[in-house]
Amino acid sequence: MKKLILRLVCVLGSLIAFSSVAGACAVFSYQPEVPEELLTK
Repeated sequence: MKKLILRLVCVLGSLIAFSSVAGACAVFSYQPEVPEELLTK
């Protein structure tokens, strides 16, 4: 029974980490019209 709980916790943790990483990538990839001055500095 303990192994099942540990496995569920591991799966939930990895899912949360994956979703947060995907969210961060989506935020970084969606940059609406960044001015050229900010990119050159």
